[in-house]
Amino acid sequence: MKDPVVDPEGNTYDREAITEWLQKNSTSPISRNPLKPEDLIPNRALKETMDLSTVLTSCEDRGCDFC
Repeated sequence: MKDPVVDPEGNTYDREAITEWLQKNSTSPISRNPLKPEDLIPNRALKETMDLSTVLTSCEDRGCDFC
């Protein structure tokens, strides 16, 4: 997952995957309720957590004990 987005029901998706899904479908793959691309908003909290995890993992891989 690179670009997490959340729908009005609180379900999180990878933007690329849900965009591909919505090109063929007009519903949420989870609830089957109507869903449009413009209903999706960035899931900033998850993105920040993912970015932090990547930084910490990178530090550990290089033997850094500062992080």
